[in-house]
Amino acid sequence: MTPSFQKVEPQLRLLERLCGYGIYFYRRYIAKNDEEDIESLLVDIQEWYRVSFVDQALVRFNGDVGQFWSFAADIKRESKLPKLAAVILSIAVNTATCERYFSELAAIHTAKRNRMNPEKARKFSLVRQAVRNLDRVENEGMESMELKRIVDATERKQFGNCDATPAVTMEEAEENHLVEHQENTWA
Repeated sequence: MTPSFQKVEPQLRLLERLCGYGIYFYRRYIAKNDEEDIESLLVDIQEWYRVSFVDQALVRFNGDVGQFWSFAADIKRESKLPKLAAVILSIAVNTATCERYFSELAAIHTAKRNRMNPEKARKFSLVRQAVRNLDRVENEGMESMELKRIVDATERKQFGNCDATPAVTMEEAEENHLVEHQENTWA
């Protein structure tokens, strides 16, 4: 890679991710498989990213995002980007989910565990949720759902332990004809 390409690469990756998100939400909320609309959406996203979507001298909304996209929809009536922005901005945040996650993290992040990695904290919350689900299934008596339990290491059967005495000795195996001896023809 040349040094000049390395300088441009993060911007290209950001634009690529923005286009990917735009396509995903457009297909999910507006049009499933309209390839012409998606192509024009990608062009609009690129123009918006390069600050050439609308004339910045005309746009003075002091942080009112909804008003900006309403203005952009009036200027560019054929554009799909203002419609997508309006749909995304109108999605309400599910506060129950947010509250559950915050209560989970409050139970995990204590004064003793304040140096915990965020990924590890997220995994702890997933384990706690799984345990709660298993307890709920047991308490409700739902037999149709398969229970998956974490097995304690002391409960596991031991396989291949070399230190343990074998259950069957070679003499017992020969007596029970479990091991057949072969003639040594190559000697």
